[in-house]
Amino acid sequence: MKSSSTTKFKQTEVGQIPEEWDLCELQDVVKSIIDYRGKTPTKTTHGVPLVTAKIVKQGRIDFSNLEYIAESDYDTWMRRGLPEAGEVVITTEAPLGEVAQLPNIKIALAQRIITVSGKDDILNNTFLKYYFLSSIGQSQLKSKESGSVVTGIKQSELRKVKVLLPPMYSQEWIVGILSSLDQKIELNRKMNKTLEEMGQALFRHYFIDNPDAKEWQIKKFGEVVKVVGGGTPSTTDPSLWNGGIAWTSPRDLTGHDEVFLLNTDKTISESGLRKISSGLLPKHTLLLSSRAPIGYLAISIREVAINQGYIAFLPEGYLSNNFMFFWLKRNMDLIKNAANGSTFMEISKTVFKSLETKIPPKQVLEEFEKQTEILFSTIRNLQLQNQNLIQSRDALLPRLMSGKISL
Repeated sequence: MKSSSTTKFKQTEVGQIPEEWDLCELQDVVKSIIDYRGKTPTKTTHGVPLVTAKIVKQGRIDFSNLEYIAESDYDTWMRRGLPEAGEVVITTEAPLGEVAQLPNIKIALAQRIITVSGKDDILNNTFLKYYFLSSIGQSQLKSKESGSVVTGIKQSELRKVKVLLPPMYSQEWIVGILSSLDQKIELNRKMNKTLEEMGQALFRHYFIDNPDAKEWQIKKFGEVVKVVGGGTPSTTDPSLWNGGIAWTSPRDLTGHDEVFLLNTDKTISESGLRKISSGLLPKHTLLLSSRAPIGYLAISIREVAINQGYIAFLPEGYLSNNFMFFWLKRNMDLIKNAANGSTFMEISKTVFKSLETKIPPKQVLEEFEKQTEILFSTIRNLQLQNQNLIQSRDALLPRLMSGKISL
């Protein structure tokens, strides 16, 4: 690698770029642009996986909450062109500019999505993905945005978006650096999913398949766990916010498919904290979103204050939060069925406390705790490692895309 001090630059409309790089319109460097906007396909419970705009996030497709279309509808629905592995997916509205690449599986594409594919030996698809993830690429997409109620980008305008075009060897070098980080991040995610599945298997072994379970006492959750709610300081009083105390709402868990909550989008001040009756909750508090929607689940890695959209399980009840994490995962339908409400469905703390479960002996709980604590510790460490890898990748991305770091 070499720094910008040994690279000659030229001025362009997107700023300074290396002299050997070009700046082209997208339509001149891609071999296909396929627009899948239109009617929504009929969805089924199984069949061909459907990629919708809502699961294209942060450079990847989130396959944890898939929808499907019928195999018999595939050819009719995909008549504009069959998607191919490696093509770049761009969401065109709500939101505009989320980007990912298609995996090597049969897949259907929904509305609000366009796929593009670079010309062979001119534009590397993975480089194009990273370009559109960069601030330069995002700025180019936003510059072609239009609309009043819902803003988006027309295909005719997308074609005119400017794309950086380094020589192919530079594209491949940039892709190699960024992809190596993303591959490690993805490997850690898969490992954590495997560890979580191991925890679920242990839960079944100790508490479901255990032949002694039929003799266990049944109690209400209000007797064996400690739960609290939260609140939101006035948003019109700036003195209550941005004070360095972590504060979370279920919005922090939107699209979150990890076990631990590492960061929160917002913070509050000491004055803001005094407005929340439950105060600052300890590390390893288990958070369950109790409305809009019900069912987001995460363990906080830090002390945190919460809003009224959570039921929080403090790590001090007879049933540990390791136990409760897997119990909630296994019984989420039961929780949702217990919800009520006129404006939106919600499960209150009172209703949750009235739910019943079999209560294992302390010795069984302690054995389960010892086994799963190793799993949770490893999951936590891998999540923290991924946080550092993502920060490294995000710091490198703009420098690589501007040519400030080069071969």
